[in-house]
Amino acid sequence: MQYLVSITRILPLTIHFSLYNPHDSDGPVYIPRLLGPLGYFVSLEITDEDNKVVYQSEKPKSKLKLHPSRSTSYQALEPGYTYGIVFEVEDFRPTPGRYEISIAYSNQEFRGFPGNELGQMTYLTKLSFNAG
Repeated sequence: MQYLVSITRILPLTIHFSLYNPHDSDGPVYIPRLLGPLGYFVSLEITDEDNKVVYQSEKPKSKLKLHPSRSTSYQALEPGYTYGIVFEVEDFRPTPGRYEISIAYSNQEFRGFPGNELGQMTYLTKLSFNAG
């Protein structure tokens, strides 16, 4: 499994996050059907030029509608395909300057279903961007 992340817009800050099953993989892999809401599977932390945290996503308090041990909570991802989500971070308004964003992914308790165990999937990357 590989992960693809891009910043597609600065205002509002828009992040495209995808899980990617490479062309040369042995076959389909099962992935959690949900990637949102922001803060649950994918979290963000943004720092400014002074390395001060200016935004941090919070883990939502709402309960997810899918159950982690059911096969219907997962989707098969064939080789060469991606599965992603676009997050718009409406509550972050950058002032002009340089920023670094840390993007983390974890499949949390969604570690597969009987016969298709995933184990823990985690990812962390950092991207820089300029505002204004």
